[in-house]
Amino acid sequence: MFKPPALIGFRLVRAHTDNQDAAFHAVAGLTTGCLATADAIGRHDHSVLYVPIIVVDWPLVGCHLPEGTTDPELTEVQQGFLLHRPGSDHTIVHIVHINALTDFLTAAKRDAATLNKLVAPFAVLSQYKRLPESAEQIGRERRKHGS
Repeated sequence: MFKPPALIGFRLVRAHTDNQDAAFHAVAGLTTGCLATADAIGRHDHSVLYVPIIVVDWPLVGCHLPEGTTDPELTEVQQGFLLHRPGSDHTIVHIVHINALTDFLTAAKRDAATLNKLVAPFAVLSQYKRLPESAEQIGRERRKHGS
């Protein structure tokens, strides 16, 4: 989930419809909501990792120009990785076909467990407003907090 695929998308559009803005508004609305929620939670000294996902039930097709050619190549895919830029930020949005959702969520659960193991050693430091400057200060802080 955290490793980008070889092909990264920069736009989501719906084919065979008059409303091309629907897909863009889905991406923009989702990322704006995620950023606003993370900002609100962050005001309380919490860190947030959000994983925006759009699930579609129409065929999902990737389009790219193979190296050395000017003919676009279309390939049906089960999921995609879209880089969206709301303002000055870059946000990764996962686009997943509904038939691939179970596999995506299984991988997300596995990756979340791996990430949790990586950050767990730092959880003890989260009780401090700032990192201690020395081993002596760590001892004082532990005695102060009774740990």
